[in-house]
Amino acid sequence: MGPFPAGRKPEAENSMKLVVFAGLAAWVLTAGGLSLAQQPDASGSPRLRVPVTHLDLGELTRVDSAEGRFEIRNEGNAELRILKAEPSCGCTVVSFDEVIPPGEVGYLDVVLDTKIVLGSLWSQIHVETNDPERAKLLFDVRARVFGAVRVLPVGDVFLYNRIGRLPWTSRLLSKHPDEEGELEVADIKPSVDWLVVRSTKLEAPREAGGGLPEASAGDWILEIGVKGEVAYGRSEQSIQFSTGLSREPVASVPVVLDLRPPVNLSMSEIVLSSGKPRETIVLSVREGADPSALRAEAESDGLQLELEPAGVRFFKVHVTGTDALGDSGGAILFHVGLETLRLPVRWDGS
Repeated sequence: MGPFPAGRKPEAENSMKLVVFAGLAAWVLTAGGLSLAQQPDASGSPRLRVPVTHLDLGELTRVDSAEGRFEIRNEGNAELRILKAEPSCGCTVVSFDEVIPPGEVGYLDVVLDTKIVLGSLWSQIHVETNDPERAKLLFDVRARVFGAVRVLPVGDVFLYNRIGRLPWTSRLLSKHPDEEGELEVADIKPSVDWLVVRSTKLEAPREAGGGLPEASAGDWILEIGVKGEVAYGRSEQSIQFSTGLSREPVASVPVVLDLRPPVNLSMSEIVLSSGKPRETIVLSVREGADPSALRAEAESDGLQLELEPAGVRFFKVHVTGTDALGDSGGAILFHVGLETLRLPVRWDGS
């Protein structure tokens, strides 16, 4: 008798062993309560979904509780982790669910400290997650915060000189509806002496107009402008005043002044010498100003000017000097309407 039973071939024996092994493996997997389909997917990953990334809390007073919530969904098959959430404003405090299981919902909660804010508020929250597709995302919260006194229109007072003259603007001061007492604007203190403020109390209702909303009797109008010589550039100032109200006895209005020179010059100073007595600069008249009103004037002896048009608002200025300028040098005055910009000219006698 050979090594195999009669009628059985070695190939059949191998096939039988494979069947037995496969059955044993299946028994091992199911005996522990796991089937192949139930095993964790090693390649799983979180998938972040947010229905809303922008939140407007509307109109708030400086004593209101300002809270908001963003919903964060995990539609993946692995844990979603919120690694970091940083607000852009010190007036914002955030808290969040650090781990969101698959198929679950977590939240990012936002609390605004309205006591340190007045006017329009816009805070952004930068969030980092372990979602490979959305590792970074941005939420933003907006609100309009009023104190005991509402300054309308909302926002900073912004003064600029697009039409070539020093600006004026107006703001309406109105007591908040929840505030008791009567609004009495007094002791007005601008942060700089070149800010001019005139105040008027309304004795009767007034229709909307002139950039101001409808007003009631007892409201106040502030007229804000500038006086004298003010340096060109951007300046952030404020106007403080007493209100006569108990909750906010002193209020302030932010003022931003942006005065642009009548012309933009390609040089901030011209240096001439016997070896180089001539120089050419390029200038452009400020947008909103009249280019035909441009005049160039030599402030000092020893300077000759030639103004050459180079476009609608652009000019070339050819400047020729002599040693008559001396060590004290000179200047060129550029006039556009009522505004003047001075360009220094120096003679290098070395």
